Amino acid sequence: MLKANEQAPLHALIGRTVVGPGKVVGVTGGPEGNLEFDIESRAMLQTQVMGSAVAEAVQKAVSQIGLMPDHLIAPLASLGLDEGSMELLRRGCERLIAGDFVSATHILVPRIEDALRQYLNAIGVDTTDYVRLGDTSRTDDATLGSLLHKKLPDGRPVREYLGGDLWDHIDSVLNRQTGLNLRNEFAHGLARPAQCTPMVAVIALLLLYQLAGRALSGDQDRPE
Repeated sequence: MLKANEQAPLHALIGRTVVGPGKVVGVTGGPEGNLEFDIESRAMLQTQVMGSAVAEAVQKAVSQIGLMPDHLIAPLASLGLDEGSMELLRRGCERLIAGDFVSATHILVPRIEDALRQYLNAIGVDTTDYVRLGDTSRTDDATLGSLLHKKLPDGRPVREYLGGDLWDHIDSVLNRQTGLNLRNEFAHGLARPAQCTPMVAVIALLLLYQLAGRALSGDQDRPE
C-alpha cells in the first residue's frame, strides 16, 4: 500500500468514506487514516476471497471424500473448549456441510468470541469486568472489545500475546464497522439471509483455526 501511495500521491491524500447498510461507518481526514482504511479494506477482501475458496473446497470434499463435521472441528482441540462449545461447533459444521447456511453462520460466528474467552481464561486472563451502577455493583462477562484489551498475568497485553496481525484480524472481522463486523451483525440480530453465506461460515471457522494455532504454539503460557 505504501508503494501504491508513492506512485499515486494525490490518491493517498483523498479522504475515504466507508458506507455500511444505511449509514456512513467511517470517514478519514488524512494520509495516515487513508492508509489504515486501505490496508483494512485489502485485508478484508483477501479474507473474503479465502473464505469463498475454502467454502468451495469444503463442498467438494463433502461429495468426493465424505467430509464430516468431526473432520472440521478436530483442529480446534488445542483451544481446550468445554463440551457444550464443541457440540455447538459440531452442529455449526454439520449445518455448513448440509448447505443450511443461515444456521451455520448464526452458530459459528458467535463461537469465535466464546472460544477467545475460554482460551484467555485458561491462560490466566480475567475475562470479567467489575461494573458499578450507582449504589450497586456487579461483575459482567467482558465484552469482545474489552477482552481484546485485557492483560495476561505477566502484564502483557492480549494484543502482544496474540500478535498484532491476528489481533487486528479478529478486530476487523468481528468488531469494526469498517471491517466485516460479523460479531455485531449476527449477535445483534442485524444479519439477513443474503449475509448467511458459506463464505461467512468458513471465515468464522478459519478464524477459529487461527486461534487454535496460536493456542497450540502457546501452551507454555498456560498456568500450571
